Amino acid sequence: MDSEGGADPLLELARLEELDAGSLAQALERSADRLLAGGQAERVRRLVVRVDEELLQGRNCIPANMALVARLYRRLAGHGGQPDDLERARCLYSQALEEASTEVEPRWLAGVRRDLGLIYLERGRIDAADFGRAIPLLENALDVLGDAAECGERAAICLALGDAYAGLEEHGLDHFELAREYYHRALTEYQQAGGELDAAAVRERLGDTSARTAPYLGDSALRQGMQEYRSALDGYRAAGDKAGEGRCLLRIAEIAASRCRFGLVPLPEAIAASEAAVQALQDSPECTLSARAHVVSGELLSAAIAPGDEARLVAAVDSFRAALRLLEGRDQAPNEQLLRAAALSGLARVYLAAGAQSDPEDIAQAIDLLHQACRICAAAAATEPYRAAHDALRYARALSARCRMAGTRPPSGGAETAAADRREPGGQRSGRDLAPR
Repeated sequence: MDSEGGADPLLELARLEELDAGSLAQALERSADRLLAGGQAERVRRLVVRVDEELLQGRNCIPANMALVARLYRRLAGHGGQPDDLERARCLYSQALEEASTEVEPRWLAGVRRDLGLIYLERGRIDAADFGRAIPLLENALDVLGDAAECGERAAICLALGDAYAGLEEHGLDHFELAREYYHRALTEYQQAGGELDAAAVRERLGDTSARTAPYLGDSALRQGMQEYRSALDGYRAAGDKAGEGRCLLRIAEIAASRCRFGLVPLPEAIAASEAAVQALQDSPECTLSARAHVVSGELLSAAIAPGDEARLVAAVDSFRAALRLLEGRDQAPNEQLLRAAALSGLARVYLAAGAQSDPEDIAQAIDLLHQACRICAAAAATEPYRAAHDALRYARALSARCRMAGTRPPSGGAETAAADRREPGGQRSGRDLAPR
């Protein structure tokens, strides 16, 4: 009863509603994606729930039907379904594996393990322990399917395993090395299959993995990450993928900024990289990415401010304010809250750029901004950002105290004093310091 792709979805749904549970399940297997893409998620969900309630009863409650209904729930979850859709899919896949007999086709079992592993991989974004649950399921599926699977299928499983290992919250480099191993296997498979866009996505993940090893490997990891992002950037540009291009330009800018702080990249080069990221992401629907680019640009521009450089100072202020506008009015995730704190702190540093020569009103504004940043960091239990914001707040309060003692404006202490006042508290250079913020 499945209709052609151009059929009226309302008519198709009406026909589906007349089917018995078994026939409906098979029809939804074929047409659910198209109907969901057409905005019929709620009606499709009602049909899936009906199949769940009617098909999984009595002698029809067999592993094959459990896996079929689980696939339907997983598709619902992939199109913004109810929060418990993915959990229902997980339960059904798990039950299917438990009740499957030893005589079941190994490839079918491998497919169920793969799908269950992908669910745990998705849940790992909320609970990192689920990454560990995904790994044995995906590795078993890869071993069983082996050469019999198509290149694209093997590549997708290798990519998922790379993501799972990279997501583990473990000390050391072992899980990152395993992630890189699976990413390289996925890259080889995609290249053999001619999937250049998929290959670019793998290279981007390799760049992410390299950047995350910077606390252990220092600048060599960042240089490797930069090369991998540039390779991914070439692939995205060749495929016309603007979103991928913007992400890679942002990561390149963040690495350039990290290396610039220690004199490993010239400041003008880092500023140019940040401006390219801002430009690429200016129309992006991903507001967080665009805000990150503006924060990077603001930090670099503020570092380049020289006495009397009004244009550079205004540009830095505009960058931080643009980031704050992009984040305004959103239900912010923890990483977005910390990004807002970074923009607030950065803007405060610009207000204090003149050090002992800062205007009292600028100092007061900086204190207010830093109070906000400290509250955000404290609520997020972000120790290092809180410490940096609090140190800047103490410095701003000290400047304010000088102003009060001097009446309105602190006396000039000369260029040397102003430079010393602008100097922020800092520690020893380390591999962790080199990691992008």
